[in-house]
Amino acid sequence: MKNLIVPAQDRFGITVGSVHRAWHAKLNSRLRPLGGSSAKFLAMLRISESKNGLVQRDLASVLTIEESTLTRLLDRMEADGLVRRMPSSQDRRETCVTLTPAARPVLKKLRAAALKLHSEALEPFNDAELRSATELLAKVTARLEQLP
Repeated sequence: MKNLIVPAQDRFGITVGSVHRAWHAKLNSRLRPLGGSSAKFLAMLRISESKNGLVQRDLASVLTIEESTLTRLLDRMEADGLVRRMPSSQDRRETCVTLTPAARPVLKKLRAAALKLHSEALEPFNDAELRSATELLAKVTARLEQLP
């Protein structure tokens, strides 16, 4: 059987996709025993970074998910007592999402598990390698955002 030679550009995209899937799967496996998921964690993290909460549409954009997908996630999180949705003070047509006090200890546990995974996964790499990889991925992201 002949060895297939895959161009570097093709390998790059395949590898980025593989890293994303592996990271996502491993993060979910670490967060699930804590009652979390990567989606719940990232939503809580982004909301916590905003002093007065986030408009639901902006949160969907930051998370790069559809608003309908976010609505279902927020429904579950609201039922769990983690978030509160209310009309925005700037525009009553918009819904603002904030964390409840009960969400803070949950987010702390999820963040600790995520940081532990980051540390374990990236431990073999030195700062120069991580900086270089991060810079390259940021450039690729910027380039993709420029394309039609």
